[in-house]
Amino acid sequence: MNTIKKGLGRGLSSLIGETKVETKTNKLSLSEGNAKRLLNKYEQNVFPFYEKNIRNYKSNNDFHFELARTYHLYANAHVDLVHAFNSDLTNRGMLIRLENKANLLYNKAIAIYTSMFGPDHYEIARVAYVKGLLYQYAHPEPNAFEFEKTIELFEAALAVFDLKNTNNIVNIGEALGCAKQYHRTLYQKYRLTSDIELKGKQDSIFNLSKKLWKDGINSFKTKNPNQLIALYGLSPFTERIYQIYHEYKVMGIVDVNDVFHCMQQLKYQDKKKWNESQNTIVNSIEDVQHQLNVRQCYLEFLSVPKPMVLLVSRDQFNLVELDVDKSDVDLFYKAIQARDFNDYVTSSIKLSRILFKYVELSKYDELFISPSGWFTQIAFQALLVSSLNTSTKDYRKLDYLLNHVDIQYLFSACDLKVSSSIRPWQIDLFVPQYNDNLSLPFAELFAKEFKYGANLYKGQDAISSTFKNTISSILHYSGHGNGSDVQREAAELTFSDCSIGIKDIYESKVHPNLVILNACSSGKGVFNSGDGVNGFPRAFYMMGTQQILSTFWDLDDRASHKIMESFYQNLALGMGSNHSLRQGQRNYISSAKNSSMAAPYYWAGHQFYGPNQSFQKQMEAIGLERFYYIIGAICCGLVIIYIFFKIRPAKS
Repeated sequence: MNTIKKGLGRGLSSLIGETKVETKTNKLSLSEGNAKRLLNKYEQNVFPFYEKNIRNYKSNNDFHFELARTYHLYANAHVDLVHAFNSDLTNRGMLIRLENKANLLYNKAIAIYTSMFGPDHYEIARVAYVKGLLYQYAHPEPNAFEFEKTIELFEAALAVFDLKNTNNIVNIGEALGCAKQYHRTLYQKYRLTSDIELKGKQDSIFNLSKKLWKDGINSFKTKNPNQLIALYGLSPFTERIYQIYHEYKVMGIVDVNDVFHCMQQLKYQDKKKWNESQNTIVNSIEDVQHQLNVRQCYLEFLSVPKPMVLLVSRDQFNLVELDVDKSDVDLFYKAIQARDFNDYVTSSIKLSRILFKYVELSKYDELFISPSGWFTQIAFQALLVSSLNTSTKDYRKLDYLLNHVDIQYLFSACDLKVSSSIRPWQIDLFVPQYNDNLSLPFAELFAKEFKYGANLYKGQDAISSTFKNTISSILHYSGHGNGSDVQREAAELTFSDCSIGIKDIYESKVHPNLVILNACSSGKGVFNSGDGVNGFPRAFYMMGTQQILSTFWDLDDRASHKIMESFYQNLALGMGSNHSLRQGQRNYISSAKNSSMAAPYYWAGHQFYGPNQSFQKQMEAIGLERFYYIIGAICCGLVIIYIFFKIRPAKS
């Protein structure tokens, strides 16, 4: 538990209460359809998850803190919606209902926190901070009087965060976020009142924030990443590290290589929290270059603070901005989902030209791609590198990037150092049983016809406990999945007995060499700026799994298992796992009976993270086993014959 802090004066308990003030809204508005879809996502996936946990925790008096935390997170989900709806004039009633529900949940959390820790605890300060945000979002144009509520909440939180004493701050990133919002609110009120006291508060909080930023940077310069990890929310990913680069390059504090080193430190520091055996660190861009041959290129895409790509090859590196935004990625994604040929071709070629503007693709056989932010939504293998054969409107004849280079997704440049040595062939294959309306007939057929040797858990035998305790080198799941991009806790894999979430992976001992999640949207995750994409692939990666095969979107049962059949055929022949997937996708396209079935929606949904490792297939083939038995028998026979003639008495 966090140490209890004092010094709030009258305490946070006096700040608890409902806010129901009606104000004007901005004229910008969500479309009715988008608003409904967003609300449905939360009502179907997020809210039920928290309601279930609340019921469970209420039945167990040992989980007071977890119950408070669940109320806290449940309220945060409502804040997300308030933020989305706060510019929608037509949904004002919905906005107020969401605000009131969030406040109710926060009050329940505060009541438990206060009973356990007193009124001035760090967790209560966090609630005060987010309640201040809630009030801002719910009342986007408050008058001078209404600013008082938000300011009061932020000041209460900052009194506990204590910006003057950096070493006492539990999460510097959170404290800085609160300070930023506080400064913004003070400025807005100052514009209305021109109060000199407000100006003094602004200057004070600005100077404290600047000092906190510099302390974080200086801690990095001492090669001690601990403070910087706190600064960026225990981030294993890159976004805010590059933000440092942008914000401080003018001051000459850091250069690209320094930023890169810091980034890799963060990624592997976080991974080591979960798996102490992971100690490979890439310290510089030169380290990356030494891992590459002349036909390989490393590309790290990031979306904030600006869309950029870090390009590293054997003989050069560069960090360049890209003239692209999320709408370009969304158009490409939607075109694939809708199987709209024209939109797909247009968006794909445009995106490809932007992303690879600084990459001479003909020079390379392999691309190592480490995406973050909304770049993780791109199925790079489905990008078109030219308009060749587009006039035929035949998906089978298009010029896919898949046909030009091997694409290997990596969480980190450090994974370039991971050994590609051969692993043992041991498979646990899980195919759960579902009701008729949820049945996956081709998954069941895949399991029935699987001929490569596996511990098969199908039907009622495909249970979660067995999955979480596997010791095999290859772990394969073919079933229903829900990788949520709305709330991390809503993501789940459904077994015959129950569903498991991302938290279950972190709490398990499972760390096979290769995990295959052949389920709908199993690679999706929640993106938080500075914290990367949090989903099943990252969870397995943190636990020590080196290779993860997951999916971008909802799968077609028949097509996905055809690709899996080809994948295992290639893997059994000794081909590397990434190459096996690539070849499986190419085989699927070439064997498609018509153009529509060759659309990227059917084959490009699988993504592979990790090194291209091979697996040594066990002698499950009966013919080969018999061959060895026969050879052994012959050798034994020859020995017996030799001994017989050696010891037989000679004729006189």
